[in-house]
Amino acid sequence: QPFLQPNARYAHVIELTCKPHPGDEEENFCSVVLRFSLPLDYPDVIPDISAKSSQNIADKEIPLLIRSLQAAAGNRCGNCMIFDLASAASEFLRPRNRPHLSVHEQMQQRHQQLSSARQERAQREDEAERRRTAELEAEKKAMSSLTDTQERQLRSDWISTKKRQFQPRRPQHTQPRSNAPRHPLQRPQ
Repeated sequence: QPFLQPNARYAHVIELTCKPHPGDEEENFCSVVLRFSLPLDYPDVIPDISAKSSQNIADKEIPLLIRSLQAAAGNRCGNCMIFDLASAASEFLRPRNRPHLSVHEQMQQRHQQLSSARQERAQREDEAERRRTAELEAEKKAMSSLTDTQERQLRSDWISTKKRQFQPRRPQHTQPRSNAPRHPLQRPQ
């Protein structure tokens, strides 16, 4: 896509390098060079906006930037707008301003994230184990104060409860709804 339309007449063509943090070079990890082609009747007509080049910005982000700048330009029609559009481009770049990592650095970062997730999981498991141990100790302490008869009664109650929980449910037998036999070989009564 050409930067200048062959039949269009422009008074000026301005190229600006837009960065997320214009005053602080160390904080900028991405940038885009925008070309503003100003028609003869600018600022009554919006300029043609295109991206000449970009650094650390995904190709799919550039059309989003251009559309947002065109929308902003449409709202500023009749006024000088290049500074406002450059500011809007900087705003667009700020959330996308991340350092470009090499593959090795990405692997290290991912390894660090996985290690911290494993440590958190291990801490949660240790805490759960401590709680279970404390509960068992409390239960042993409570059981030690019981008499033999009370202990036998509690164990039998616990066993019968567990048996009831794990017994398969038996289907309830219902009477057949019609006079049809229950089994193909069985005769009606």
